[in-house]
Formats: sequence, C-alpha cells, structure tokens
Amino acid sequence: MLILSRQPRQRIMIETSDGLIVVEFVEQIRSGKIRLGFEAPADVKIFREEVYGKPDPRTARCSCGTQLVGAFVALGECEGCAVGGQHGGHH
Repeated sequence: MLILSRQPRQRIMIETSDGLIVVEFVEQIRSGKIRLGFEAPADVKIFREEVYGKPDPRTARCSCGTQLVGAFVALGECEGCAVGGQHGGHH
C-alpha cells in the first residue's frame, strides 16, 4: 500500500500496465473531507468501493431482457421472473 500526502491541486499520476495514465488530484479539503478529481479517458471506469461490482441501475437487465427498476436491480431479476410466472411473452 502506498499512502501519499498532497496539497490542493497537487496531482498524482497513475500509469496502468497497458500504458494508460490516470491523473488524480486533490480538489478541496474542507470540514475533514477531501474532494478528489480524476482525469482519465472516457472508457476508464472509476468506482467508489461501496458500489464496485454492483449492477448499474441505469443499465441493469433481467436474464429475460426486461429493464430492471427499483428494488429489482438488487434482486437481479424482474418482477415476472421473481414470482416464477411468465410475463410479456419472454419465457
């Protein structure tokens, strides 16, 4: 583990094994919180730890192809599949 100290606007350069460079910088320090900024190509995904690996509610779909909404995103299947019945001609 590497721990670095930075002042506002000082940058950290992160180079990946494929040569991609991501720039991270301290945006602001206020009330015990640090705001970080990242500059990276659009195809680089940056996640907070608590959401990493969870379904994206904007694009989550059931195995039958139905767009998932609300609590069904976490469940991973649509209402029709969750109750075991057929719906919308998908099954």
